[in-house]
Amino acid sequence: MVVVGPGLTADPALLDETAGREFAALGVRGTVAHAADAAQFLAHVRATTSPDPATTPGGPRGSRGRAVVAVPGPVPGARSLMTAAMGPVVWLDLARVDDAEAGEGGSHLHGLGIEGLPWAIRHAVGRLAWPRRRVPTCTAGRPPPPTWPRDCAPWTAWTSP
Repeated sequence: MVVVGPGLTADPALLDETAGREFAALGVRGTVAHAADAAQFLAHVRATTSPDPATTPGGPRGSRGRAVVAVPGPVPGARSLMTAAMGPVVWLDLARVDDAEAGEGGSHLHGLGIEGLPWAIRHAVGRLAWPRRRVPTCTAGRPPPPTWPRDCAPWTAWTSP
């Protein structure tokens, strides 16, 4: 699902067409919702990130959830949602915005214009197909493989399979 915030200076029909082509290319069902104000934007994002199993089919590798791309636009009320822990939402700014941060579980893409929308959709779908997981970087007392350094650090890293 793509949720477009209020005040975005982009052609709505072009956003719909671009998203539709990417949904078809990925073989996924998708919709584009255009919010009239910040409250409606919040309602759309919250509805699409709800973990309701009745409306959330299992995805690849048994994951559950919906791929969500949120395009907040310039309205401060919509932009303030970016820092909230909304889950694996991909936040897309069509223009370059260096100081934006996504909340816990989210990610932020920016500066690609309308061409950033297919990338954001791919990113959101990919995050559901291959969710990140914490893997140890040490071998927990076992001998390390020949390619690993002998003194591995006692920390873990985020990775995808």
